[in-house]
Amino acid sequence: MTSLKILTEKHNLLRETKFQLKSFLLIIRRQIQNTFANTKKFSDKGQLKALPIISVSESNLWNIDDNEQNWILTAGKVQNLRLAAKRLNGIEVEANKPFSLWKHLGNPNIGQGYVIGREIREGCIVPTIAGGLCQLSNALYDAALKANFEIIERHRHTKVIKGSLAEQDRDATVKWNYVDLRFKSTCSFRIEIDITTDKLIVKFRSSEKIILLLLQTLMFYCNHQNSTTAYRVATLSVSNIPTELPSNKKEQLQLSFLTTNGVSMTTT
Repeated sequence: MTSLKILTEKHNLLRETKFQLKSFLLIIRRQIQNTFANTKKFSDKGQLKALPIISVSESNLWNIDDNEQNWILTAGKVQNLRLAAKRLNGIEVEANKPFSLWKHLGNPNIGQGYVIGREIREGCIVPTIAGGLCQLSNALYDAALKANFEIIERHRHTKVIKGSLAEQDRDATVKWNYVDLRFKSTCSFRIEIDITTDKLIVKFRSSEKIILLLLQTLMFYCNHQNSTTAYRVATLSVSNIPTELPSNKKEQLQLSFLTTNGVSMTTT
């Protein structure tokens, strides 16, 4: 408790008051915006479990550079990450629909069991309820970049923690509810989160890279084989894309790819 008191006192009372007032106004504004936004809460339907893993983000839970004061906050952070991971693990996000972190986690300040962890606020490390969830948003953002997803909303941290993804500019800070992380994909995807004794591991499953591999294969045939062969390969390959991809999307892939590469759509 002494360590928490010292850290709290470092964050000036006047600055804290201004921050809380500003936060309140921003929360109200975002709530109004969310009322009209097309954000959906997704669940685990179990339909994408068999799809391949297209991206992975792995980070350390414990920072070797933590001092005695910060260690207790890191322990709280780990507990908070476990609670948040339970809410996100297994959800399957529909194609072209935005994923919103706060839409799925809800308000962490009210009755969800979160404990005091560390939060980076205006360049300072301060103890706060549900502190440390940014490590999860960092990992989600990192995985989304690796999967080539479209980033809709992302905010950088005001301070770089040594050993974090912020050092690589692959971080995404969040603050209920007006500082969010949002992204989407052209294909449905599944989020899987695993927390070991020392690692946070975020994985995405999707057919996204299956399609990319298919297009690369078709390009080879278009460049090295005749039109008839390329057309037949395209027809066979596109028909075998996972069923979660709409049939009209399959046809668009086939037609646009072949015509772009100058392949006749006749088989004679």
